[in-house]
Amino acid sequence: MKKILLFTLFIFLLFSCSINRIGDNNLFDTKITRWHNFTLKGIITVNYKQFQFIKNIKISKNQSSLSLNIFDGGIWGISNQMLLSVRIDSLLHIKSSEILKIPTFDINLEKIDNFIQELQRNKNLIIKTKVFSHNSLKIYFSQNYDFRKIIYKDFILLFEDQYRWIKLYKKNKLLFKIEIDNLNFGEN
Repeated sequence: MKKILLFTLFIFLLFSCSINRIGDNNLFDTKITRWHNFTLKGIITVNYKQFQFIKNIKISKNQSSLSLNIFDGGIWGISNQMLLSVRIDSLLHIKSSEILKIPTFDINLEKIDNFIQELQRNKNLIIKTKVFSHNSLKIYFSQNYDFRKIIYKDFILLFEDQYRWIKLYKKNKLLFKIEIDNLNFGEN
């Protein structure tokens, strides 16, 4: 009787572990693939020397493009005008106000999508360790496979309070933070 009970317990544990692994695989796939299409709206606070700039921000990504728009609200937020607009599809397009002198750089949407696919290829290791490492890049995931922290050389990007805040640090100095008002996946 003891052997049957132990065998049954062993089978149950083995079965529950495989169900948990299947659940983790599905959850990981869902959490990672949703970054192919998303829209984020919020308020960005940029720290520059002794100044702090607070502006509205919208970031959108779909299968064909990624766009980042920062709006200047003017005094008391009365006049909502585009301060900076960046759009990436097959090429990088930058449109900025004359106040901002932004140099161009080389990036395309394919690199971003390839990165998401690289995470999916390494999902078994990520599910086991909750960490992805590649060269100077290290990504930490929460128990539910949400991004928690991304470290690249001297930069640290933190995702806090279930994507309520995103903060970027360089050598422990806060460069900017985004307070997210709205984050939708699958809608653009």
